[in-house]
Amino acid sequence: MDKQEKRLAKWKKIKSKGLMSYMLKIGIIHYGLSFFLTWVFLVPFIQSSYTFNFIYKETFTNKLIVFSIISRNKS
Repeated sequence: MDKQEKRLAKWKKIKSKGLMSYMLKIGIIHYGLSFFLTWVFLVPFIQSSYTFNFIYKETFTNKLIVFSIISRNKS
């Protein structure tokens, strides 16, 4: 089986599961999770001059809770 046939077989399997399954898996889990991690960890890390001191602040804890609730409600 060559690469083209493998890709076609993989696509048929994905397509058979339906659009909602694809959107949930790719859109929400992959992209949503990466967006969540970026905004919750990377941005405060950069804003705190590349130190992990932001973890001990109350605002970080609140932000983590709020983003977790928001991301859970979207799925």
